[in-house]
Amino acid sequence: MPEPISSTPQPTSSYKEQKIPIKYPNTWQRNKWISMFVTALLMILVFGSAAYVAYHGEQQKQLAKYIDVEPEATIILPKGISTSPSPNTPESKNCDCSWAITGSTNVEFLITDPYGKQTGYLKDLKTYAREIPDSSYGIESGMADDLGQNPPQPDIQYFGMNSADNGVYKLEVIGRENGSYHIEIAIVWGPMNTKSILFDGDLDVNQVDSYQIMFPSGTIQKLNK
Repeated sequence: MPEPISSTPQPTSSYKEQKIPIKYPNTWQRNKWISMFVTALLMILVFGSAAYVAYHGEQQKQLAKYIDVEPEATIILPKGISTSPSPNTPESKNCDCSWAITGSTNVEFLITDPYGKQTGYLKDLKTYAREIPDSSYGIESGMADDLGQNPPQPDIQYFGMNSADNGVYKLEVIGRENGSYHIEIAIVWGPMNTKSILFDGDLDVNQVDSYQIMFPSGTIQKLNK
């Protein structure tokens, strides 16, 4: 006999296995973000360096501006002041200033920084040194009249330095010829913070006048009579 047919419906499964696709990172998009990050970092470095150079360039411009103008305060150093520099100079820190020394070409300069490094003329060796970082020394040609109506200005002896350290600097003025000399020291801390010092002296050939310049105050003293 045939088996009876059940009228009870058989359960059917509505579950269907679904596969969820795995999304892998988009390589092109990832490289794009990396490239943008590297570009931004490079721009920060470039503009930061440019800002640093511009800042020190502005200090040099301000220094050049004030070298040849009438000083606000002129100090004439009398001969006979004898003050020895302290042998124990305090630990130096940068004074964030620029300074320059100019004078007639009948003299040479030798500058010694608080660490003993020198820039200028070595009298005994008859040669020149430039050990002080970010310093320059030599003869600067006098400015000429573009219209040719006046003779050019005389050449000058020049020392210049950016970023001086706090402490005592020694200046030696060395005679190349017999006669008088005229020195101007210009110090620039910023556009509205400058100082100019003028003084004169007399030297024979190879004779030396010694001075000390103290930073950050910018004061100067004559060491020998």
